[in-house]
Amino acid sequence: MPKKNTTTIHQRMSAVLARRELAFIRDMMTKFPEADVFVVGGSVRDLLLGVPSKDCDIVVRALSIARLERFLKKYGKVHTVGRRFGVVKITPFEQTDAEHPQTIDIALPRLEFSVHLSGHIRDFSVQSDPNLSIEDD
Repeated sequence: MPKKNTTTIHQRMSAVLARRELAFIRDMMTKFPEADVFVVGGSVRDLLLGVPSKDCDIVVRALSIARLERFLKKYGKVHTVGRRFGVVKITPFEQTDAEHPQTIDIALPRLEFSVHLSGHIRDFSVQSDPNLSIEDD
């Protein structure tokens, strides 16, 4: 019978945020108290299941893409994937596993809606908005 994982979600999240490559998240929350920071995607699923996560995706609300980019440059290599839809990738200088550096996706909340009904990828309009509520994201 497999051993049951008895750690709490809070303990698991604390362990995730203690990883060296995620130090910038704690610093971001201190420097920009007005910003809301959400861990999203597969890392949340893994956290709930109590299994190690290989990725970390973040949504940051109430912080412009320009301020986010300037801040992140102190912590790693920053690549803005799309200004229009508000996605930045960072490969932190500090890594828990230097042989397998992790790149983290950081996104602003955004609205996505279909312009036409054909369902093709080009039929979507995407608009990032740092002030969009997480419920509307």
